Amino acid sequence: MMRPLLTASLLVVTAAVTMTGGTAACVTAAPPPAGRPARTVGLSMSEATALVESFEQKQVPPGKKPAAPTSLEECLAVLKSDRIDLFPDAITFLDGQTTPEAAALRAQVQLAWGEAELTVAEVLASLADRIDGRVRALMVRKLAAAGRASLEADLAKLHLYRDTDEALRLLAAEHVAIGMEGAQKVIAERPDDYVGYRVAADGHRLRNEWRDFSAMVVKVEESNPDSNGLVFLRGVAAQMRDGDAVEAIKLYRQALERDPQFVRAQAQLVLVQTNIFEQKKELDKLRALSPDHQIVRWAGPGVDEAFQAALERQQAVQAATAARPAPAK
Repeated sequence: MMRPLLTASLLVVTAAVTMTGGTAACVTAAPPPAGRPARTVGLSMSEATALVESFEQKQVPPGKKPAAPTSLEECLAVLKSDRIDLFPDAITFLDGQTTPEAAALRAQVQLAWGEAELTVAEVLASLADRIDGRVRALMVRKLAAAGRASLEADLAKLHLYRDTDEALRLLAAEHVAIGMEGAQKVIAERPDDYVGYRVAADGHRLRNEWRDFSAMVVKVEESNPDSNGLVFLRGVAAQMRDGDAVEAIKLYRQALERDPQFVRAQAQLVLVQTNIFEQKKELDKLRALSPDHQIVRWAGPGVDEAFQAALERQQAVQAATAARPAPAK
């Protein structure tokens, strides 16, 4: 399973994510901590499911989470919200539906769920790498009681992030596989409908299967050339396949002009930015559009902190320049 493309700036600033109070540290690999043996095998599917369910439930307080969807329209709203914590209830409802529309929507939600898990996994992996450095530094020092408590807290975070990262990737692969199977069934049953090809294109993108992705895009272009989803697909191809951030940004903004509630397009505008000032602007737009989105929730504090640090550096340079004596005439 491929890792989705995240910008270098996001991977740097996620060191400051405050999910459980983590702070930045250098990127080094720590040995397995004393008292906890290294894993010889990965997580089982049941372990991964339990861990991720616990993690996703922490995205918002239980009283703030919307009620489970009870209609296709509400499931479509969940898909458009792009919120990782809402996907499970949507799938539960869609699993009990038998219409072609429900089958296509189920495939779309599965793929969106997998992509969201991969994105959060990248955030956690980056944060864990930085905690590794702090753990390593603390382990070689003679610590007082407060230092030992800090080390134990960091070790707990490190284990949580590493295990959750692994679990998210394991389940993401499962969701993408289920979504792709569903997309193929939709195409087989309704070959003249662009929706199946649109969904399959997302699946091929997540698997880094760009030749198949392009073939699906051609099918969408033939059957629904005005699809806003097609604009988004071209944007992610520019970002993830071609490395063309400028073109990707243009296409994401075009998709948002057509549909101002297109949360996934706004989320990608956060991820594609390489300038922290621009990334902060796009994060604030995403925060206004979907305040409980996983990027806002897990990566947002790091972006905010990096922006503030960059702003302070900029202001210091400007102050120093203004205080410099004028050259003699």
